[in-house]
Amino acid sequence: MREEQVLFVHRPQYYNGLSPTTMDTRNFTYMFYGFLAAWLILIGYLVSLAMRGKKVERQIEDLRRLVDERERK
Repeated sequence: MREEQVLFVHRPQYYNGLSPTTMDTRNFTYMFYGFLAAWLILIGYLVSLAMRGKKVERQIEDLRRLVDERERK
């Protein structure tokens, strides 16, 4: 007589009732928002550096004008 073989299917562990694919999707969502925040912070920093650079250029130009005016007198 031949014995029947019983196969056990491994069920994925659920965390808080969510399947692993749901967890992966949620993790990618958090990762996306994390990268988005990082890029926005970086872009904001670069814009602020550009604005500071233009301000310094204007101040240098004002100083050059002052020096030129004093040299003429």
